[in-house]
Amino acid sequence: MCDDEHGHDHGPDHDVLSMDPREDPALGGLARPPSRRAVIAGSVGGATGIVGSGFLPFGAAAAPLPATPLTDAQLVRTAMHVHGSWDEGQGSWESQFAQADSLGLQVLYMSTHDYRAEAYNYLTSLSGVVFDAARTTGSLRQGTVSNTGGTVRVVAQSANSSPASFTAPMQAKPMAANKLRTSIAGQVLTVRFPACRIDAGGRYELVVDLSNHPQYGNHKVGQYHLRYRFGNGSTGRSLDASGLVGTVSNRTPAAGATFTFTPEQDVAALWPDLVAFDNTFFMLSFAATSPAQGAVTDVSVTMQFARSHTGAADLSSLHDQLVTAYGPRHPGLTVYPTVEVSRFDPLHVIPFGLGSQLWYDQSLITKSTVHQAYTRLADSIHAQGGLMSMNHPFGPSDKLGPPSGMEALRSQTYAALSAVDVDHADILEVGYNKRGGADLATHVALWDTFTRNGRFLTGTGVTDDHGGVNWKGLGNGFVTAMWAVSRTQANLVTALAGGRVYTYHPQRWATAQLDTVMEDGTRMGQVSSSSAASRTLSIYAPTVPASASVRVLTGPVDRGGNSIALTTSASVAGSRFTGSGVVAVPLTVSRPSFLRVAVVLASGAVAAVSNPTWLFPTPPAGVTVPRSRVSARV
Repeated sequence: MCDDEHGHDHGPDHDVLSMDPREDPALGGLARPPSRRAVIAGSVGGATGIVGSGFLPFGAAAAPLPATPLTDAQLVRTAMHVHGSWDEGQGSWESQFAQADSLGLQVLYMSTHDYRAEAYNYLTSLSGVVFDAARTTGSLRQGTVSNTGGTVRVVAQSANSSPASFTAPMQAKPMAANKLRTSIAGQVLTVRFPACRIDAGGRYELVVDLSNHPQYGNHKVGQYHLRYRFGNGSTGRSLDASGLVGTVSNRTPAAGATFTFTPEQDVAALWPDLVAFDNTFFMLSFAATSPAQGAVTDVSVTMQFARSHTGAADLSSLHDQLVTAYGPRHPGLTVYPTVEVSRFDPLHVIPFGLGSQLWYDQSLITKSTVHQAYTRLADSIHAQGGLMSMNHPFGPSDKLGPPSGMEALRSQTYAALSAVDVDHADILEVGYNKRGGADLATHVALWDTFTRNGRFLTGTGVTDDHGGVNWKGLGNGFVTAMWAVSRTQANLVTALAGGRVYTYHPQRWATAQLDTVMEDGTRMGQVSSSSAASRTLSIYAPTVPASASVRVLTGPVDRGGNSIALTTSASVAGSRFTGSGVVAVPLTVSRPSFLRVAVVLASGAVAAVSNPTWLFPTPPAGVTVPRSRVSARV
């Protein structure tokens, strides 16, 4: 199991561009051709072991954005790594669809954690459950929680004439994060009361925290909650004044009594316009309330968790149902469900461009064989016409290491990933301000090291959000923009395979448009073969802030090993892009090289980073069609 929750980051940014300004070392040799890369062209298909009814993309028929005058392609703003109600955060897919739409994105990939959706090794009882610090109200004479062999006992007694309560939440990390949190779809709770004392005026509650939802129809914005209440003398369902807390009231149990609850059915009854199963079982708490000093609430319970709808066919069907339900609200958004294969840290992977969600057999992955498993998976994905991303290459934690350790972290990570050829991945997540100890500059420098060594990897932006709130304000809020013929899976795969991609942060440059083309027609992400020493790079950035600088960074492609130092070959003021939005930059090229563009705000924050263009005097071996200059309109 994973030891840490992969949470979302609302912290400060740490992303000042800090590349070494020194000139690069002398040219060594030609680049190593990319290995094991199939030509990605044409349609994508299904595959053995992939179960589902297929994607139902709403918005695909919406009017496309106009093609740019520079490269004759449409801009497709994309969230490639997002989590919802089967995952460990509070976000529902309803909230994530709304957040993507609020940023004007055109494509959303639903990258559900595989083992969480499958409830792999999840709790089936309260055996072994431990608790975080209790929450109390009022003054308690006694307030305790214990767990003896799966029987949880909670006691509360007020110390005076006023009510007092004692609430014991399950341990959030790692227990709830890795053994409880998944969709409530098909869940059944069987609760037995070995002993129960609830004096007059007291009550006992099992509290289930659910997901965040946006305002829509009759339901309110916020996080939803279910409370299974005992001892208040009434039965039935009710909502509180906020509309966010639903209570299912029950009679006071007799010793030995058993109750069966189905959260999905209770949510549907309490909030009829919610898609009920689009809620995670985020937290379980045990709460006892005493009305006054002489009254005691002393309750022992056992619980069994039964979960249906955890198989591949059901999971794919449920994802498709969400696209069908929410799609009409967001007609400009095309949605493709996929899966993040993610049971073992630090590295996770996502397939893109397949015909259905891929639910990988968990028995085929162990901690010692995860790289072999990912490599086999990548090869299978390629055979089906898809691509695979390597996620958060430094690890999933949201901590940031000291600046003095960044270079060592980059070097160590490059050595480890290059030793396994990045598990044959095609895409590397680089748009992180703070992840796995590394800042943005270190993520980009890792990518540059692979580029220097002749390894084609498309760099993407990463939301990796689990909360469904305020995407624009996320610290790790980079999204991916593609230049593509259309929003079909096949055309998006072609754009990704060809590096026709840049990453940007909407908080810093909400209207970001960035593309490049060489004088011979080679576009961003592609390979140019020319022996000319004088070259011209045209940069398209029509909405760049006037105070920003658009920097052209260059480096060798010389198989130079585990180091990287880029040169700033040009820095263009944002004000120069007023008008046509295009600025031509002369370059002198004397060796196999790569270049990429970074847009840096006056504050020093990086707003956008392009994928590299590759410059060779003669055509290198192994260039796939999407990377080739002859590939039209990708």
